[in-house]
Amino acid sequence: MHNDSLDYSALISGAYRQRNQVVGDMIAAACHRIAALFAQAGKQRSAAPQPRHGVAA
Repeated sequence: MHNDSLDYSALISGAYRQRNQVVGDMIAAACHRIAALFAQAGKQRSAAPQPRHGVAA
């Protein structure tokens, strides 16, 4: 006797697991990209001339 409901639940479980892995990978890639953008902005900000307070130009 073969239980088809177990096969279906295994397929559904596998599909959810795969989807969660893909979503997790997408979130990780987005976080990495955001961190890179912040790092780039920080480099640009530190490379820009800094205003000197109290000194007349």
